Amino acid sequence: VSSVALGAEYAAPYLGRISDSGKDGPGQVSAMQKIVDAMKSQTRVLVASVRSADEVGQLAAMGCTTFTLSANIIDSMTAEPLTLEAAGAFEKAASISNEASRPKKIGF
Repeated sequence: VSSVALGAEYAAPYLGRISDSGKDGPGQVSAMQKIVDAMKSQTRVLVASVRSADEVGQLAAMGCTTFTLSANIIDSMTAEPLTLEAAGAFEKAASISNEASRPKKIGF
């Protein structure tokens, strides 16, 4: 509430530390997001100290949109083999499509 009242651009709860203290970290961060939303504030809840991709998904489902993430968490979120395969196929098809739609040069 104080971040919103002061017009702060971000409020950054440390999810992992909240959970380490024995509190319901995701529940508290979700409550913060609901307060910011209810106050129709421009303040964004920047969730820090995220320790797993599952926490990102859980909090995103609760309305959180801004996170600080380690490279390991990003890797775990993007390393799904079927997704990587589909992305590769899409990029290949897009490349072929782009080449086919380019105007052909007529030699002079």
